[in-house]
This record gives sequence, structure tokens and C-alpha cells, in this order.
Amino acid sequence: MKGLFIRASVDASKRHELIQMFQVVARNTVPGRRDAEVFELVGYPAEIMWIERWDDVGPMEVYMGSDPFRALLGAVKILGTLQEFRVANFEDPGDLIA
Repeated sequence: MKGLFIRASVDASKRHELIQMFQVVARNTVPGRRDAEVFELVGYPAEIMWIERWDDVGPMEVYMGSDPFRALLGAVKILGTLQEFRVANFEDPGDLIA
């Protein structure tokens, strides 16, 4: 299973807004996306992780070229700082370790 991994840092004053934005995106149905989750790193409340899991790379690549995905990345850059973005292999647990 492939997926998208985004890690962002955010100022405390915008933390809630960024998490809320991710939660709204997670509730949206995207064809081919299995699920999407937002996490805070334990001990680092200014670090947010966004993970999307996809069964097939084709729909994920189409999504990555879409306006909703570009808006998601734009919001991350406006509300915080994009620290990391990559396509991850979720069958390999080590793939999520930076």
C-alpha cells in the first residue's frame, strides 16, 4: 500500500486551524483513497503529520495533480512550514522513519 506523508511545523497560534483543516480534508471522499489521518508528534505539539493511504498509485498520482491537493499543500505552507513531503510505502514500517 502506498500513501502520502506530510510533516509540517506550525506556530501554536495556528495549530488548531491546521489540524481542523486536515480533519475536514480527511472527511472528504476521494476516489481511490483508503483513509487519511492527522497526528501530532508526542512531545512536539508544533509538529503535525498527515498520512493518506492509497491502494493504487494511479488514482493517488491523479489526486496529487488536482486542485484540492494543491490547496491542501498551500494551506500547510500558509498556516505552517512544510518540513517533509513524500510518497511512502506503508508495507514497510521503516519508510515512515525520517
